[in-house]
Amino acid sequence: MALLNVGYVGCGFMAQNVHLPNLRQSAQCALEGLAEVRTDLGRKVQAKFGIPRLHDSHRAMARDDRYDAFAVSAGYVAQGQIARDLLRTGRPVFMEKPIALTVQQALAVAEAAQTPGARLMVGYMMRYDAGYQLARAKVKEMRAAGRLGDLTYVRSHGFRGDWIAGADTAMETSAEPRPPENWEGPDWLPPACLHAYVGYVQQYVQPESRPLSAGCRRRRPRNGCGLGRQGRRRHCIPARQGRPRRAGNRQLAPSPLG
Repeated sequence: MALLNVGYVGCGFMAQNVHLPNLRQSAQCALEGLAEVRTDLGRKVQAKFGIPRLHDSHRAMARDDRYDAFAVSAGYVAQGQIARDLLRTGRPVFMEKPIALTVQQALAVAEAAQTPGARLMVGYMMRYDAGYQLARAKVKEMRAAGRLGDLTYVRSHGFRGDWIAGADTAMETSAEPRPPENWEGPDWLPPACLHAYVGYVQQYVQPESRPLSAGCRRRRPRNGCGLGRQGRRRHCIPARQGRPRRAGNRQLAPSPLG
């Protein structure tokens, strides 16, 4: 089986400690490129993981036909914008959570995921955690029994202690500032609550799930944005099936990320 050529966008904590090491060790893909707007940091991370190519922006990477798929971890607003641009090239994209901070931002990503050949997966990995699977089964059992009446709200806590499990891997750093990002919340949200809201969205609000099959390719999430409903297997936004469509050297739509 041919290896999947992957391009990665971002050099932050999740990139250096989780995704880049895993992609580098995978027997099913080749980590062929890295995109980072901070030049010095990008060069350091490229050298550390032995990545062949370095791009100065995700848009430059998107114009390269050598990549079969992309992955991105960036700021909570920026990564959705980056994913949107990459999806428009007609190739699969994995992105870190959250998909967006507002419905409008999420709709833009969902629309891009309808590009023929595109497919989006969002990294809500705790859905597969044994503890959460058990809690979900217990809730289904309680609902079926009806002993507690109609359940309208259930909250599950995972007491995991140090969530990075004492990871002490040295990270590459640089004096370059992080790219500016505008945290824009919903219109109804008081500005003083924005930080708490972002934390909630990042941890709890999940995209709707449906298997990526021809039978569901034309269906859209019920609430229109891919947020807020629990599914069964994959946390993906369905896309039309077909062979990936390459972007070639054509100009992509303007993006505030450059």
